Amino acid sequence: MKSVLESAKQKGYVCVYDHPDDPSSFCVGRVIGVDERHALLQCLDADGRDDGWTLKPIEQVYAVEEDTAYLSRLALLARRFEHSSPLEAGDGSMLEAMARHVLKERACVSIELHESGVFDMQGYVVRAEGGILHIRQLSDDGADNGVAHIRMDAITRADWDSDRERRLEFLSALQSAAES
Repeated sequence: MKSVLESAKQKGYVCVYDHPDDPSSFCVGRVIGVDERHALLQCLDADGRDDGWTLKPIEQVYAVEEDTAYLSRLALLARRFEHSSPLEAGDGSMLEAMARHVLKERACVSIELHESGVFDMQGYVVRAEGGILHIRQLSDDGADNGVAHIRMDAITRADWDSDRERRLEFLSALQSAAES
């Protein structure tokens, strides 16, 4: 699927399927970059609004759709909205591109480890060095929940700037304001 995802970078919006247990679950967006392990997508919701970014393991992708009527309609809907600034992925590691971006933007990130199928942790990346991602974790109510040090090669999926992470950022800001 790597070559299909590579060519999709030039195609506009695509649907990416990576949940064989639930074929109705898919991600819609633009492929921003691809490396040996991951595809990086800027996602849209069903109304054409930005729905964050996702870093997906290529080996889990089992189908990619392009040029469908649904995607054409979504492209029309997306014109109504301002979209977040593009991420410069480059040709290197998409995981490292993600880490650089969330550090620069101070964005909350949700992380899946070892293909668990769930987001194992969420929070703010405070440092990325030596193959380790250092994350100030947040609880579901936005409260500080300690620091996690994660080997970057253990990360199989990451999402940021979606409704989930924006909600956590809001709750975290409320928690911080209450503590001041």
